[in-house]
Amino acid sequence: MADMLLTNTLSTPMVYFNSYGKNSEELSQEAKLAFDTGVRALERKVAGEAITSFTKVIHEKPNFTPAINNLGALYYSIGRVSESVYFLEDAIKKNPKDFQSRYNLGTLYCLNRGFEQAKNQLSQARALFPNDPAILNNLAISCLNMSQLEEASQLWQGIMNDYNKFDLAFHNYAHLLCQKKEYEQAAEYYKKAMDLNNQNVVTANDLACCYYKSGKVKEAIALLTKIIESTAKGFQPAVYNLGYITITEKLLPAEII
Repeated sequence: MADMLLTNTLSTPMVYFNSYGKNSEELSQEAKLAFDTGVRALERKVAGEAITSFTKVIHEKPNFTPAINNLGALYYSIGRVSESVYFLEDAIKKNPKDFQSRYNLGTLYCLNRGFEQAKNQLSQARALFPNDPAILNNLAISCLNMSQLEEASQLWQGIMNDYNKFDLAFHNYAHLLCQKKEYEQAAEYYKKAMDLNNQNVVTANDLACCYYKSGKVKEAIALLTKIIESTAKGFQPAVYNLGYITITEKLLPAEII
């Protein structure tokens, strides 16, 4: 049987431009209207209308990177990865200082396990916007998945020091400690993440794994049971992990309650 399921957690997968900002003088009134229509469609989660609107903008202004970035992010949201890469790369080519498009492309690569490419784009986004915790978090995940543990550790420790309300850094640093089999210390960081966001079942699931790995079987079972009961369809990693403990410990149903 495979080991227990742990998860590291990316920052917001895609960032959209919701205004044309300083670039408004570049657009005609018709293009501004199309951009604003696209933003409203984003807010309503109507991808098709948003894509049509932002496409109208770039037909008039092919170098208008806010609309190009938004198309890249939108195509990813509907599972069309190749189109997403095309538009995000195009946005970067036309504006190399667009850290948001670099963030989006790096995060896309990270989500699709292209960690070396992810690190490259996220490092460049960091150079343009050095202290953004979302960029640093996803950069650290790229490092972790390339076994660059020390670099990932330094990034997460930096976030925790500078942004002590950013729960994902505490969660992901705990995940790194789990990889190093430092389960009791990892549990403390998962608890800190839960103090910041007690609705995050992913963190609760991973904390239960730490309990089990450090010999606290009853605590692990109690927490996993609570997670399963508190989610409508049962959080599947928690269901799996409870089953893992049941089989590994050869428990009877009455002993799980």
